[in-house]
Amino acid sequence: KRNRDGAVGGIKLDAGPIASVQAGSPAERAGLLPSDKLAKINGRSVGLEIDPLKVPHELAALHGQEVELVITRQNPTGPREEVTLKVVPENRPGW
Repeated sequence: KRNRDGAVGGIKLDAGPIASVQAGSPAERAGLLPSDKLAKINGRSVGLEIDPLKVPHELAALHGQEVELVITRQNPTGPREEVTLKVVPENRPGW
């Protein structure tokens, strides 16, 4: 059961940083970089509204549609910053 802040059973999950981006993939075309962290998919919070482990399936279900991603990215001269990117996922989990 979700509580008021969206956590399930009192636990909020966090997506770790992106480890790598496949060349020629929708993620690369959108501008995702290793070490970016997914924060939101179409306005839905990753970790509160979307289980981080289900992100590949969530994106595959949106294949062929433009999807807005909000990521946090380390700024070389300061703190992490939010960046909004658009991606058109393919119909395959693990895109």
